Order: sequence, then C-alpha cells, then structure tokens
Amino acid sequence: MWITERCRLLAEMDIGALVERLPELPEELWLSDQVMQKKIAGDRDTNSIFLLSLASVDFEPLIEKGPISAADVPRGAGWDLLHELIDPLVAQVIAHFPAGGVVTRVQLARMQPGCEITPHTDASLILMATHRLHVPIVSNPQVDFRVTGERVVLEAGKLYEVNNRVQHSVVNGGDAARVHLIVDYLPPENNKPSICSRNFESRNKQLAANAGNRPRARLDAALPTVIATSVVRGAHKNQSHGGVYLVDMASGKVDQVVDWNNCDIDWSGRGWDRGLRGIALHNDKIYIAASDELYCFDQKFNVIASFRSPYLKHAHEIVRFEEHLLVTSTGFDSILRFDLSEQVFDKGWRLRQESGRMIVSLFDPRQTGPEPANTLHLNNVYQDDTGIFASARQLPFVLRLNKGVVHRYCPIPLGTHNALPYGDGGILYQDTVGELVVFQKGDEFASVAIPRYPEEALVNGDLGDDRLARQGFGRGLCVQAEGIVFCGSSPSTITAIDLRASAPIKSVNITMDIRNAIHGLEVWPYD
Repeated sequence: MWITERCRLLAEMDIGALVERLPELPEELWLSDQVMQKKIAGDRDTNSIFLLSLASVDFEPLIEKGPISAADVPRGAGWDLLHELIDPLVAQVIAHFPAGGVVTRVQLARMQPGCEITPHTDASLILMATHRLHVPIVSNPQVDFRVTGERVVLEAGKLYEVNNRVQHSVVNGGDAARVHLIVDYLPPENNKPSICSRNFESRNKQLAANAGNRPRARLDAALPTVIATSVVRGAHKNQSHGGVYLVDMASGKVDQVVDWNNCDIDWSGRGWDRGLRGIALHNDKIYIAASDELYCFDQKFNVIASFRSPYLKHAHEIVRFEEHLLVTSTGFDSILRFDLSEQVFDKGWRLRQESGRMIVSLFDPRQTGPEPANTLHLNNVYQDDTGIFASARQLPFVLRLNKGVVHRYCPIPLGTHNALPYGDGGILYQDTVGELVVFQKGDEFASVAIPRYPEEALVNGDLGDDRLARQGFGRGLCVQAEGIVFCGSSPSTITAIDLRASAPIKSVNITMDIRNAIHGLEVWPYD
C-alpha cells in the first residue's frame, strides 16, 4: 500500500520464541511451497514458509464479487507447525490498524547470503490494497535494503510498514541469512469491490495528502434549484418507472413535476426502456430523453412535442450546443444530432473499435443508419468550441471528435459516467465503480465519495446489487460556477460538492428506494 513515507517504524516486537524456533525448522519446509512462491514472487532467489497467502490472481475475482473473508485465504505448508507460535505476533501487528480487516498473507521469507531482489514496484491490486508489514527476525549490518534508492535499515525485533508502491530492492551482502516475518493486512475500508477502480490508489494518496491540510467546504455557498430525472429499475407494467424532479438544494424541498408511467416500453431487463434520461435546456423549453424518444416540455412540464428516430435506442445523456442537441444512442453505438430549428434528427456518428483503433462513421438518420449494436455502452456526450467529447462504460478514455478526426482526449476508468471537460485541460466525471466524483488533470487529482446510507434505511434493499441496483451508483453530473458541482446517485440523492475542498456541502435525498436512481441532472435556470 502507498503510504506517505518510504518506511515507518510502528512498534517493538517480542520475537524471542520465534528466533529460538528458527534453527529447528527443517529445510524441506522452506522448500515445500514452491507453487505458492512461484505464484507470488516468480523466480526470486528467496525461500518462504507460508502460513497464509492469497495470490493476486485469486484475490481480484473474489473482491469483484464483494468483501472477502478469512475463509477465502488459503493456508500454507507452515500453518500446522507454526501458527500457534506466530498468531500472537500477527495479532500485535494488525492491532495498529482498524479492526475488522482480513490478513491475506503470513510468511517467513528467507534470503541467503549473496542473494538479491532487484529494484521493483509491487503492482498487483492486492498489494495496493493491503498494508505490507515487516518484522525482521534475523538480519545483519550488510543487508542493503533500499526504498526509492535510499538505504533503510530494518532492525530485528521491530515492526515496520513499507511503502511497496514505490521502487524498492534488497541485497544480502552479509554471511548469514536474513529472515523476515511478512504480514499483509487488508483493512475493512479496502475490502470492497470499489477498490477495482483505477482511481483507488489516487484516492488514497489524496486522502493522505489532505489530512489536516484541506480548505473547509463552503457550507454557506448559495445553492440553486436543480432539475433531475430518474429511472426506477425493475418497475413493472402500470407502475411509475421514472420521474422529473425540481430540487431546491438550499432548502431541501423536492417537487416531483413528472411521474413517468408510460406503458408502451420494453419492460425486460433492469433499466432497459424505463425512466427518463438526459436533460437539455433551450430558451424556454426543456428537452428530456426517454429510451427511444426525445420529449419537449414547457416550463409547467406539459409535453409540447416528441421526436423519434429509428436510430435512437437506450438514450443516456444529451447536451445542447448552439442550435443543436446531441443525444447518445447507446443501442446503436452512436451519437445523434437534433436540429432545434428544424426539429429533426439530421446527423449521426457511429463509433466502433477495431484492432484497438476508434473508427467514426457519419450517417444521415433521415435516410439510413447503422445496425443495432451496444459494444461500447456509450453513455455521455458533450460539445464545446474544441469538438465533441464522448465517453462509454467500456472505453478507458474520453474521445474527442473535431473536424472529422477522432483521438483519445484523456484516460478514465472503465465504468465511468458523465465525463465532462472541466477547467483548462482537466476532466470531471463519475467513477461509478469507485463510487467517486473525480476531477483530474495530469497528476492533479481530487475526488469526493458518493454518499451511502445504512442498509436498514433502504427500501427494497433486498433487490440491490446484482439483481437490480446498488446504492452508491453515481450517475448525473452538472456544474455551477466557482467550483461547485452537483452529482446524482442511488437511491435517488443529489449532492452539492465543493471541488476546491474535495468535500460535500449538502445532500438531498428524494427516495430511499434502492431501485430509484438519478439519471439526468442540470442547474434549473428559470424562476
């Protein structure tokens, strides 16, 4: 795990009993776990006795499904012989961290004289997420342990945490073996699927850097009214499956102005055709996308008109630029343009990936278009003077289209929603896997966690996660002036965020029904 220091001393340890026991350990025990050794360390010139060890290749599929338990951690060849002796030491080691985590490795690692571990950085997810803890049992002055190129002396009988996310190496230049007890501890805050997000480590660095050194959130900021749409996942025929809300973020007052119970939709799947999606405002009109239809409302939320295209399916977000709307057609891997003057869909861009390259094809939706396809899960579009920006759940980057040329604008995590250019060369987005709202610009990184509620407070909580929806699912994002942004999440909640302080200002909950998720979100400009 990345920590703010190269290595930090945590405590003195009583290792006398283990020191006495070491000479009695048979050589075949040091050599018995070769499969585990190879799985974890490759061809390093060391020997290890494993009591417990969960390899990275086994950890990742486990954590993707939910928190792991001690039962998920395999026992090694040294367990039966040594665990009663070593368990008290392990208990002392993990007592320095929050309780409720999981020990993922207990290992005696031996390095013979003249052996070397070359400079490297531990890159696996499990080693990013766990505290790497060393207790030297036997050492000598000629052991040269280096972290970021600087020598660090680890004394026998002391407990250290090592930053294994920077380059480190070791050479045993002495004439005796070096033996360390290594313990990896997965703390409870990291024992969850969201650590699979690419932003996991950046978030940890941000929290460490901001500890005690973060500007206060502007809790007195003047907050506007926002307009939000929602999708009710798993709703049945004749039930409301979405709505439109005006939410006064200052007072917390919520008005549902549209209850969407259109029955002429495809009811299969979780979200499918349900609910209302992206929002765009033009003059005195409100344009809101349903799955396969674009609706125009007046300010009293009467439907003035609606528009269809055979190439609009599973729309997600829309944006207005000058006299056009751009709408994502997720079911066709496409972006459709709607001419506000002519009130017609007049242009389309089909996106596809071939051999690692992005290909964009133009089409006229008034004449012909692509076959249905959802290979990218295209979910956001934005336009300014520099081009059209598009992002998709299955793409690890934002695309920019400009004058017929498409290129990768910046990297983002898989699963992202609502990626928007923000600031000079930065990007703002919902890291839906990591449950974060993120701003990044090069090495600059700021994030705020999506709000979560106690499980007992949720309605239909038994239908969550893989079945229908999950809380903490972030979608919907809009920007107010001066670093204030608003994000949506499930169960339908809108949160005002102060990006400068990397902190929430206020959250307003619309419903605790886990199925009801915010989709579109904009600042309401009308009185």
